[in-house]
Amino acid sequence: MMIKKGIALGVMLVFSFVASAQKRMTLPFSGEYDEDQILHLGFFFTYQTSYYKATKNAHWQSSNGGVPGRRLVGLKTPAAMGGVGFGIPIDVRIGGNANFIVRPTYLIFANQSLDYTFLDEATGERVTISKYHKEEPNPNASGNSLDKNFFAFEMPVLFKFKSDMKKIYGEDKYRGYLVGGAKFSRNIGRNKYYNELTENRPEFMPLIVKPYYFSYEAGVGVDLFFEYFKMSAELKWSQTMNSILDKKWKNLPNPFMEPLDKLSLRSIQFSLIFE
Repeated sequence: MMIKKGIALGVMLVFSFVASAQKRMTLPFSGEYDEDQILHLGFFFTYQTSYYKATKNAHWQSSNGGVPGRRLVGLKTPAAMGGVGFGIPIDVRIGGNANFIVRPTYLIFANQSLDYTFLDEATGERVTISKYHKEEPNPNASGNSLDKNFFAFEMPVLFKFKSDMKKIYGEDKYRGYLVGGAKFSRNIGRNKYYNELTENRPEFMPLIVKPYYFSYEAGVGVDLFFEYFKMSAELKWSQTMNSILDKKWKNLPNPFMEPLDKLSLRSIQFSLIFE
């Protein structure tokens, strides 16, 4: 409830600032691009690749993955195949070379996984199992690997610090900039999926993640100016502030979460932003 109130308060503050500046700005998309305008709106597309940072506990090798006779000998965090997202940037100039930015985003997660390698103590064979946020309870079913993680709604809140305008052939054409701040992420469909997990089969348990979490963000970019719009190319890095694992969920045995002390999510994101 406090999270929802905080988001609502933040949105109200942004729109209050915009309303107070209304007399000094023109409507977005109403003509030639004006960098001195208080408010800029637009749209953006983003490509993101993510991977985990796993911290193992002291007894991590005692896990058998729900299959007697196995022993965990390796834990790997491969990078995911890239996911895509889109949203609407709200860019407010706060004076000088600084801007305040809010970017509500709908993100289609990639299939980032955590790979467990088990040793069969009877045969000496090694078996690697990839675990996701969602698991297919029927091992014989053909699942879509792009649907093994939740989609997400994200709300980055950023400060942007721009260089002075740079010229090309004597005309103002581009700026470099730094951006940094924090991001709120909400997993869409998480509660419904986990509440339907009634079959207690440890070998098919997913990695139970929290419904929401916060991340740090920092990046660099360049603004390219055209007559009627501005295009920005931006590269950004983020990491969750705390572990995303929900170890208290229903207190069911989960051999894939027992070896983990915490699990962080790191992402590298490339965006094209049009205003």
